[in-house]
Amino acid sequence: MESERNYQKALSDADSFITLLHSLSQMGAAMRFVMTRVLTDLGVYMRMTEESSEDPDVNIHLMESNEKYKESLSSLRHPVFFEAYDYPALQNSLHHRTFLDELVFWTVIFKFPQKLVCFLLNMLPDNTYKEAFTRAFVQHYSRISVMLVNSVDRKSVV
Repeated sequence: MESERNYQKALSDADSFITLLHSLSQMGAAMRFVMTRVLTDLGVYMRMTEESSEDPDVNIHLMESNEKYKESLSSLRHPVFFEAYDYPALQNSLHHRTFLDELVFWTVIFKFPQKLVCFLLNMLPDNTYKEAFTRAFVQHYSRISVMLVNSVDRKSVV
């Protein structure tokens, strides 16, 4: 119950940023190309999620964000019977390497919020993005199925 309220507040707080991303993606192929590079670049993700700033406030924020991320990561269940298979998408742990991987993760955690889903889908005309999105979606697929089965209100998801 408490975690649901926290998720709703976080989603509400992110609404303006998601709207901005959505607007940028509608600017055309050149902007989607730039956004794809940022969303799929391993180095950018690593630099932006590491605690390496000289500003202690930034490091504190990164630590708090990382803690919330880890809590959410551990809350996303996977089907236990898939552990015998040697496929990354079916393993117990998720390893996000790009912002796109993490965006797909948050999409699942927040039960597919419409604005975020629309943004992710609007980026599909870029082939590099399409390939990276497919990999990220497949990585989370087993968890999506568990989330859908365990959803309290199955009509609100989809």
